[in-house]
Amino acid sequence: SYPHYLRWSFLALALHYTSHSFYYGLESKAIEYYATSARSIVVDMAADGVPKLEVLQALCLLSLCEQIGESRVYMLGMFGS
Repeated sequence: SYPHYLRWSFLALALHYTSHSFYYGLESKAIEYYATSARSIVVDMAADGVPKLEVLQALCLLSLCEQIGESRVYMLGMFGS
């Protein structure tokens, strides 16, 4: 079983690529919820020096999620929506 923060990190990233009806119209809110939930735990664990692979994996997933979010905002600004 994976820790919740790793699951939330994965969901935050995966939601950038979903079109599932469960999240219809709420994708950005769900991404923000999962990313914030994971980040609140993972950043504290990393700052405390917790040596777990799952912490590193979650940090990487959250970084990718932020990078995708930033590039989408840039592209929308560049080309309009």
